Amino acid sequence: MRLFVIFLTFAAVACFSGCTGDWISTGEPGVLCVYDPDTRMCLTSYAPYGRPYAEHNRKELDVRIGRGPNATKVTLFSRSYKLVGADLWWHVDWTSTNEVALYVFDYGDGVLRASVQPGAPSNHIATINFCRDMQTGKFKQKM
Repeated sequence: MRLFVIFLTFAAVACFSGCTGDWISTGEPGVLCVYDPDTRMCLTSYAPYGRPYAEHNRKELDVRIGRGPNATKVTLFSRSYKLVGADLWWHVDWTSTNEVALYVFDYGDGVLRASVQPGAPSNHIATINFCRDMQTGKFKQKM
């Protein structure tokens, strides 16, 4: 019984001490292409395990482009990127059904996007451009 109580105590401490990874996501609806509402980009960004998302650290950004009622119906592009920043956020700009730009930014170490006034300056982290390969119909990263 005593071992069980010790185990429960350690489990509770582990669960409540930040041992989980924080993340943000567009969710399955993603960011719809304004030219073709069946095409969408879904994004999920993960903080390192046990670290708060707003902390300046290396994050993993999963990018998926897909077609159908959700982005996993038909996958047109899927890749993970490693980026360094604080509360990473993004802007997706569909310039056509065949091209999309992803702008990734933050507002500085420890600054949450929700607390920033409109028009506040941001830190550019990355711009990633994608285009559709006309032979395969899938998207690829533009170099």
